[in-house]
Amino acid sequence: VAAGDECESLCYNSSDDDPTDSLAMRSAQKSLDLGAVEVPAVTRAAPPADLASRRSSGAGADVELDFPRLQAAFRRFKVPDSGDLHTQDVQELLRYLGHVMVEPSDIEPLLQEVTRFEYIDFDEFERFMERFVPHEQERFRAVFVEFDADQSGEISVPELKPMLAALNFLPMNRMLQEALAAVGADASGSLNFEQLVQFLKVYRQAEGFTRDEAVQLLASFTSRAQEAPGQTPVLPAASMSDAMVAVFGLHVQEHAEQLQTLLQSGQGLQKSALSPSRGGQGAEVLTFPEFLIFSRKVREASYERLKMEYPSWAAGRRTQASGSEPQGEFQQADSDGSGGISEGELRRVIRRVGYTPLRQNVLEVISEVVDRKWRDGDELDFSEFFAFMLTLRQREGFTQADVEEMRRVFTRFDADGSGEVDGLELAELFRHLGYKVAHDDIHVFVTEVDSNDSGQLDFREFLRLMRLWRESELTRYADAFFMLKESSSSVQLAASKFRRVSVATAQEGEVKGLLPKSKVFDALKEIGVTPTRLLLKMKGALPSQGIDFDGLVSIVDSCRVEEVERQRKNASFSDEKVQQFQDLFARFDKDSSGDIDTMELMQILRFFSWEPKTPQEQAALIHKLDTARARAREAGIKDVGEDGGSTIRFWTFVQLARLLETEREVAEEERLARLTEELHFERVEVDQFRQIFCERKKFESAHMEAPTSPTSQMSAGGDNDEPSGLARDGVRRLMRSLVTTIPPADKARLDAQVNSLMSEDGLLDFHGFLRLMRWLLDTDFAGLQSRLAKRSALL
Repeated sequence: VAAGDECESLCYNSSDDDPTDSLAMRSAQKSLDLGAVEVPAVTRAAPPADLASRRSSGAGADVELDFPRLQAAFRRFKVPDSGDLHTQDVQELLRYLGHVMVEPSDIEPLLQEVTRFEYIDFDEFERFMERFVPHEQERFRAVFVEFDADQSGEISVPELKPMLAALNFLPMNRMLQEALAAVGADASGSLNFEQLVQFLKVYRQAEGFTRDEAVQLLASFTSRAQEAPGQTPVLPAASMSDAMVAVFGLHVQEHAEQLQTLLQSGQGLQKSALSPSRGGQGAEVLTFPEFLIFSRKVREASYERLKMEYPSWAAGRRTQASGSEPQGEFQQADSDGSGGISEGELRRVIRRVGYTPLRQNVLEVISEVVDRKWRDGDELDFSEFFAFMLTLRQREGFTQADVEEMRRVFTRFDADGSGEVDGLELAELFRHLGYKVAHDDIHVFVTEVDSNDSGQLDFREFLRLMRLWRESELTRYADAFFMLKESSSSVQLAASKFRRVSVATAQEGEVKGLLPKSKVFDALKEIGVTPTRLLLKMKGALPSQGIDFDGLVSIVDSCRVEEVERQRKNASFSDEKVQQFQDLFARFDKDSSGDIDTMELMQILRFFSWEPKTPQEQAALIHKLDTARARAREAGIKDVGEDGGSTIRFWTFVQLARLLETEREVAEEERLARLTEELHFERVEVDQFRQIFCERKKFESAHMEAPTSPTSQMSAGGDNDEPSGLARDGVRRLMRSLVTTIPPADKARLDAQVNSLMSEDGLLDFHGFLRLMRWLLDTDFAGLQSRLAKRSALL
């Protein structure tokens, strides 16, 4: 797949007319634009004779072995600081290379022909492979004969998938189609044994990945690889998990990190000999072919995990209502006991793993993983189910179009091109998407999904965040759907609101039934979206029988498109805040012309403490005004004035307010960073304290009278329902939640410390809260250290 020597073993074949011409080689025959990564065109060149795949002349005469691949694998499994491999590690080494006939009964007799000892060097391993490859091929022949029911010497392509499953291969439909094409077969034909051998060779060369998958893996590898002039690019083992997660999604992270830790241990992949750790004596690296192998192993681990969760289905057995096998997850999903899974059963499985199974999303993935036209009543087999769940999790439940759009937006707001967005960039991104999120909540979001603890979000973490956000939205939609579907009177509606537990959860997530046509607009109001103009015009065209949940989601999503446009026009300020801006703007627009001059603008900026104080700041303001005009045009405002002009129109001012508010947030972040260093807190500690602080603010806002300050109603940042800090009583309640008992003497000390940290508005902001926590920890106030340690473990 990749250009250069690192992929010779993957891309090279012994003959130009070999029908097993590598899929990976052909996938790189032209330059492919992968966004940040350019995959160069590859020309075919024979590797040196001493490194190329060559035919052995030993006991297994005429056996073709891929020596670079064998040498690389041997190096991974040999005993550290030696040139020998323990014979007990041969089985796992063969699995690593993609071999499937690796039972001890297959291996031990062949090893005994090579050595009487427990350790073998590479030459002995070569002789073992000369025997093993023909043995495996004969085992393949036996399975082939078993599936050749009519003894014609051929098996049909439809029979190929169950045969591959019997051989312990992972039969993914798209890879099967590509490999069949490589050996000159099609989906309706048949294969003789020689074609099957060539088919398996193609499959193994590409590690079971399709061309598209291999190119994605190459892009992820290349973006993180180290490359010295004239040397093969290599991936630091410390980056392996991130590289795999970037392609497959966060669901593979656990196993990818296990392999990464194993590589970094200095013990290699062998398990039979423990040598002193070499972890600090040179970083482990991977070539691309090795990275491809490890990627296959991670995908195989996902497959094995799914087999454990659904054992009867994985075995292709029908489930019984009674019997010795425990009634587990599979039996709950396979409700009709057919041994396959229908669309309805699939939707229940999807719900159990945390996704809302919207019809459009489900059918899109089904169409990609089956090799036939999907009809009502069809069922997935186990390999199709695995491919479905892999794709679903890779996209975090979104459609492919959704993922591509999110990647485009993510790239746009990754201002420094680092591949990650920080909290401030994420806040801008959310505003672009039409969401109004408090600045503190953004940091909580980052903490929640920052799986590699970088303090920022890469695209996969961002996609997971958007999934969590989407699920919270869909839960609100489902609540409104059930509440209005089941309520025919205002009394029943009030009762439903009073009961406000998620009805979707109460019914195991099955959002069934129809919402009456007359309740659709009530549902939109309950959800908090404004009907589009087109929807209002076509109100009478709604189905007379009502709409199902998917229909409601579609309507809400269409309404949100207009809402996003309105939010971009408002620069993500609330309508109330925009009205405050308008009233203030009108106060300085004496002639009601719709614009103000720069002197009047300075008075407004002074009102918000935004006025430039130096010549440099004044020059920067001119540039910001042009940026604000550009953003207003992007939001659909036509009359924004001329760039560089001396007058400012209202919607330009709104965008300028957002720019200046963002600058204030940047300054706050810098101030927080300095405070964190001064107080000797780690970033993760600050994140945990922020979560505690924000949870308490939300509680106080929801259950107590929210504190207000004299300037809160007209401050640029006062665009949220929550207060900017905690009042004294709120701080006391928070302390009681952290420390159950406070002696009177300690209470007086605590009150004095809190009073010294209160702002002029009578609130304790987050900076003051951090200082308070430093004081509490330094004095171990009422044993707070141990209590916070327990809470941190829970977070």
